[in-house]
Amino acid sequence: MSLVELTVKDHLALLMMRRAEKKNALNEALLTDLREAWERVRQDDDAWIAIIGGEGDVFCAGADKNFIARSAEGEDFWNRFLEMTQRDPYMTGTVGKPTISAINGSCFGGGVSLALAADFRVVSETAIFRMPEPDMGGLIIDWQGGVPSPILAQLNIGLPLTARRAYETGLVNEICPRENVMDVATDIAQQLLRKPPLAIRKNISMIRMLYAKLAPMDRYSLLDYCTQVGNMLAQTEDWKEAMAFFMERKPPSYQAK
Repeated sequence: MSLVELTVKDHLALLMMRRAEKKNALNEALLTDLREAWERVRQDDDAWIAIIGGEGDVFCAGADKNFIARSAEGEDFWNRFLEMTQRDPYMTGTVGKPTISAINGSCFGGGVSLALAADFRVVSETAIFRMPEPDMGGLIIDWQGGVPSPILAQLNIGLPLTARRAYETGLVNEICPRENVMDVATDIAQQLLRKPPLAIRKNISMIRMLYAKLAPMDRYSLLDYCTQVGNMLAQTEDWKEAMAFFMERKPPSYQAK
């Protein structure tokens, strides 16, 4: 039985971690199921937007304790953990579609990275973010882009970060009561689904590249890159639909083509 439930309806993919009894802690089985689910999303032409959530009152407790304990027995746990996450399209930013994390509760360690890997983040007002690695004598090496530097310093020494502080500093997009997290995440998804999907994907992809510093950073190279992408988008059917809506207010029918 998979630890990740994936459903796709009306171009919206929903991935739910189903390991509430272990606070959705990341063991090898859950990491494998997440990677396989995200790979299916990446390859599914009918999935335009994806939301990831966690069952229970904790989004993700990070690496499973039994997984970590094996490092004390001589196993190279950290490399094994990173190897598995770096094969995941979501964690590496290569899923190719906008993603939203519905952070229904606190997240720790690898759970923080899982939450922040999304393009849009909705958090429960009672959630806490914390990286325990410094307290374990370790180094945090798996950071997602877009973390404000003062917050990066706070998390990097293992201090807890409240949901309110995360929202005030722009680490998350929305904050709300826990029971509303999925509804707010779905509302963001519906807003995105009303826009030309290929253009949204390219704009999100550019932001990801800038965060990762994979795109040319000087102004002229960046303008050239944007011009090439813009010319490509102008050849699509969705561009024609978007222009008809803009010029004539004709309701668009996007096909991601």
